[in-house]
Amino acid sequence: MLAIYDDKQHDKRVALDDGCERYTWSELREQVAKSAQGLRNLQTSGTVMIEMTNTAEALIQLMSAFQAGWDVCPFSSKAKHSQVQRLVDTLQPQLMIAIQGNHTIPVYTQAEWRERYNLLKPYVEHQSTSHFVGTTSGTTGLPKILYRTIKSWQASSEALADAYHNEKVQTVIIPGKLEQGHFLMGAIDGLCRGLSVRLLSRYHPQALRQLIEGTQDPLVYIVPTMMQHLAELPTNTSGFWLCGGDHCQTYWQERLKTAAPRMRLWRYYGSMETSFISLARDTDAPDSVGFPMLGVNITLTTEQKISVRSNQLFSGYDSKEQHLNQWETSDYGYLSEAGELTVIGRDTNRIQFGALTVQAEVVEAVLQQTENLDEVVVIGQNDAYWGEIVVAYYTGRATKKTLRQLCRHQLKAHERPRLFVHVAELPHTITGKIDRQKMKEEGIHEPSSHC
Repeated sequence: MLAIYDDKQHDKRVALDDGCERYTWSELREQVAKSAQGLRNLQTSGTVMIEMTNTAEALIQLMSAFQAGWDVCPFSSKAKHSQVQRLVDTLQPQLMIAIQGNHTIPVYTQAEWRERYNLLKPYVEHQSTSHFVGTTSGTTGLPKILYRTIKSWQASSEALADAYHNEKVQTVIIPGKLEQGHFLMGAIDGLCRGLSVRLLSRYHPQALRQLIEGTQDPLVYIVPTMMQHLAELPTNTSGFWLCGGDHCQTYWQERLKTAAPRMRLWRYYGSMETSFISLARDTDAPDSVGFPMLGVNITLTTEQKISVRSNQLFSGYDSKEQHLNQWETSDYGYLSEAGELTVIGRDTNRIQFGALTVQAEVVEAVLQQTENLDEVVVIGQNDAYWGEIVVAYYTGRATKKTLRQLCRHQLKAHERPRLFVHVAELPHTITGKIDRQKMKEEGIHEPSSHC
């Protein structure tokens, strides 16, 4: 079961702090138990949708739903009304806890729900029938519903515990949005394993550095896009970075190590469907994604696709009744003789330029080395002569001249983007990822004077 850490010796220590509210372990367990009783008093069960703000209250609501035996679907506070309504129509939830209520089901605001459950006695039993309900954009751009059992979440937590069992980690810092699986997993794992969890209400590099420097040996969850900013902020604090994703570029890894020499950079590879697959420690090859984590077996198909056997796998799309023990990913890769995994790219991100194939991730990896570049996505745009041409859309203050020069030095001729398009912002899916499919279907035609 996913339960708040319970050790009476630590009851008065800080368990959760979002910068506005702080809870000790005993206070946190009581709040979660009261909220769970509030759900029990509704005399129904099913699915609850929770708007995942970066607050202690949102985590209390989520953990209480697990404790009460409800299926839980977190969603982004930046999701469009139409995206949320599509989820409502698909899931048919019994309840929503959100910032504001304008949907076709019973909705409590966070404040209303808190006022309701604070009057109740704690519900101390724990149910194990809950499912985590996630969404992934897949290849269509529309959200696909996937289910994970509590047992698979526990297996993920055990894999993390195994990775860090020799390390003195007492505090987890979550600087990113809880709506993203990487950061949500970090927060939940910390609360279940007795690690104090610190949340940033919004990501800001300077605020994160101050928090790190005020914490002893923290475990800091980051994503590759944060590395560029953090590399500009030197610190002598010791601890760990845990970077999610398979695109932690070697260039920024080295820059980050130089800026924070006592912070060890560990990187993991995984997905919503598989959870953790492999972990690369600071001693592993910088262009690999490391070795299989606890309980994971990795094989390659004849086409070099990565296939995973694990007790962390999701139950299936649109159904929680399946019991998967193997999953073939959409990623290509190779294994060294020692079992170290390197990811080449994803099949849906391949661009066919005439008779030659371009892997979008390879081009993005080069472009992401550029100073003053915020986000970038590389797609194939239909072309009457070549079939597809390589196009790069980006945000930030980087210039097209700088990007072209970088590509000229580091990419083969057929891999270099034929067009660089500077835009004010890129579209994102409900899970917060860049919406590649929307870019392919519609492109962005926003004029820009940026050169």
